[in-house]
Amino acid sequence: RKRLVLHGVRKDIYVQLNAFFDKPIILLPEQTHCERSKNTSSKYQDWLTVGKTIMDLPPICAGESYTGPQKIFNHQARNLSELNKTRLSIIQNSTGSRNSLPNDYILACHKNNKVHSDTYGIMDLNKPAPTLTSGCTCISKGRYGHPTQKRGISLREATRLQSFPDDFIFYGNLSSISLQIGNAVPPNLAKASAKRIYFLMAIVDALKIS
Repeated sequence: RKRLVLHGVRKDIYVQLNAFFDKPIILLPEQTHCERSKNTSSKYQDWLTVGKTIMDLPPICAGESYTGPQKIFNHQARNLSELNKTRLSIIQNSTGSRNSLPNDYILACHKNNKVHSDTYGIMDLNKPAPTLTSGCTCISKGRYGHPTQKRGISLREATRLQSFPDDFIFYGNLSSISLQIGNAVPPNLAKASAKRIYFLMAIVDALKIS
């Protein structure tokens, strides 16, 4: 899904900033990352992929919460039926899409319905995560299957993909926390916006624009 991020500058200040730069100013943060295969410039960093973001977390099973010695909060995954675990295993070992399921394993509601084709899909280790929604820990709500384990992504994996730090703790039940994560503005997005606005405000202050 697409979201609108709007940066606004008062019209008269915008004119003065353009005069200072001698060209149209860039109000939004500039691009910082790109696909590795297309990264021919030292200007950009490689994509921050699913693999780089979540694969160092300890493995857990569907329906489990991490209880090991490390201080890892909210590392909890939804439970799954044995049939859904089998579906995920087949999908993981094939195309990563539910289209790879044998006919006997395809849900009746999917047999003649090609919309929402990402449901029951597996996240690609080598790509950024898909958009996270309030159903981000549920495999029936999108491409939220773990890349290698027979489960959907955990709450902690979802928070990492949304760029929350590991010491940020969410409170509530699994569905409530999934809703909080999916509806959140990613902190790194807010940070990028804030840095750009601060940069422009510093110039306004230096030029004594009021």
